[in-house]
Amino acid sequence: MLNAAPQAPSSWLAVGDEWGGEVASTVARTVGAACPNEAALHDSVSRVVQEVQQTQGPASHRLFALVVLGAMTGDPAPPVPVSAVSTLWWAGAEALDDIMDGSGAPERLAAAIACLAMVPQALIAEADVPDDIRRSWSADLNRSSVVAAEGQLTDLARDAGALEWAKVMRTCVAKTGAAYARDAVMAARLANATGPQLHAWHKFGELYGVLRQVHNDNDERPPEEDEDLANGTPTLMLAHFLDSADAEQTAELLALRSRAAADVAARVRMRELLRQPGIVSGYNGKIVGLGALAKSLLEQLAAPSVYRELLAARVDESVLLALPRLPEDR
Repeated sequence: MLNAAPQAPSSWLAVGDEWGGEVASTVARTVGAACPNEAALHDSVSRVVQEVQQTQGPASHRLFALVVLGAMTGDPAPPVPVSAVSTLWWAGAEALDDIMDGSGAPERLAAAIACLAMVPQALIAEADVPDDIRRSWSADLNRSSVVAAEGQLTDLARDAGALEWAKVMRTCVAKTGAAYARDAVMAARLANATGPQLHAWHKFGELYGVLRQVHNDNDERPPEEDEDLANGTPTLMLAHFLDSADAEQTAELLALRSRAAADVAARVRMRELLRQPGIVSGYNGKIVGLGALAKSLLEQLAAPSVYRELLAARVDESVLLALPRLPEDR
């Protein structure tokens, strides 16, 4: 395992400044090659990708693979195609998620499917990598898409049994962790990692993705605008509450959850129950523990370097953003 080069970027934003343009160019070239310029699909795919790129900004988590390989070898350049695949895939996943939530236009469906499968596979087919890596990348992409699709389906479960901590954790791993695990493994293959090392990077990617998911779940919008509360989405916060609350409060929350879609007052009361100091304290302890596990694994996987510190800092940031604040802390 090699130490990082001495002139490595000092921040994730610097990684974006150095490599974000090349990733974006690779994405644009691939879309142009896979979808004829005069076709409606080309415009739809381009629009979906551009929307996501504008939202993500130059410090995008889609550059995760670059930093992973930087932590392994000191050279982040080779995974540019992996980050381009990730950009395309996440554009499709987010567009599809909007459609499933009822907030995305149906005509985006074709673009979402193209971004999830057809266009990334076209990029992999043309990537300047050995054939064995190309075949492995293709399998990695397919596997992560299947796992993520399963996660999206289990995320639709609304029965009380779906709110067990272990079940919700598996859903988080599937719908978000699988994509980061894929990117980590695809990058690690370029360093000729095999067996246990690939498995360990896969695990780190899963943990990283779960932390990104719980950050996304930590919605600070008013309860009347909280889509997760309205939709009854199984979140780790809900699962922790049911693990921790007494029978009376559990019954109350489940009754409120069944009314939340059409009842703003039910959402307000759900937020009050979920943000009780004792509940928040226990939940925050679990999330901090997930971050500590991810950083411990990272220390085993990569020698000290700027790139390893960038990954560790992103873990810390994700943990911090995932922790709900009590009313008096706002």
